[in-house]
Formats: sequence, structure tokens, C-alpha cells
Amino acid sequence: MLKKNTKKSGYVCVPYQHDKFSIGVKDMWDNSRNIKSIYFVAATFADECKPYFPSSTNHYLLAKFYDEEKLIKDAEKFTNTKPSFVFTVDNQLFERDLDNEENFISTYYLEYHDPDAISDV
Repeated sequence: MLKKNTKKSGYVCVPYQHDKFSIGVKDMWDNSRNIKSIYFVAATFADECKPYFPSSTNHYLLAKFYDEEKLIKDAEKFTNTKPSFVFTVDNQLFERDLDNEENFISTYYLEYHDPDAISDV
């Protein structure tokens, strides 16, 4: 029986702290065959997220990867004490018709049930 290709692709999001470690992660991903693209993210978090994200604005590197298993094996090379995220999705996370590729993303995280915060966005 043929083995089905079960590789899961997706996105990994890690803190970018403008230090030697973060620059090393970016350089490593630039040279990785498992990373398709890299984005710089500026994320702003609502007040109710303070227990999880003490600073209201944080910078991240977001990378699209081809193989989740390989990414997880290399996790100690790009994680530190700050929260990191892995999304295993086969589709594009962002879909926009652009003439050239954009590598900057700005996000605002809020709880969906907060009508005051939603009206501010």
C-alpha cells in the first residue's frame, strides 16, 4: 500500500525582540528549505489580554512552513521564554491581490464579545 503524504503545513509565529537571538532565527529561516516565506508582525493586544501579553504591542516573526514535523524537531532553535504559536493550515492565512509580495502584517487582537473594542477598530 502506498503511504499518503501526511505533511502538515502552516505558520509559526515567534517573538521578535530586536536582539541577536531574533536575528539568528530570521537568518536561519531565510536559509531553511522548510520555510516558504517570512513576515514581520506588529501585534497590538486588548487590555483583557494583559495576563498573556503584558506589553500591549509586540513584534513577531511569522513564517509559512511546509512540514510541521520538521518544524517541531527544530523548535528549540527558535523558541525562548516568550509565547510562540503554530497554526497548521493548508490554505493561505492572508489572501490579497497584490502586484508584489508584502512582508509586514499589523494585527489587533481583541475578545469578540467586547462591543466597545470592536467599534474602536
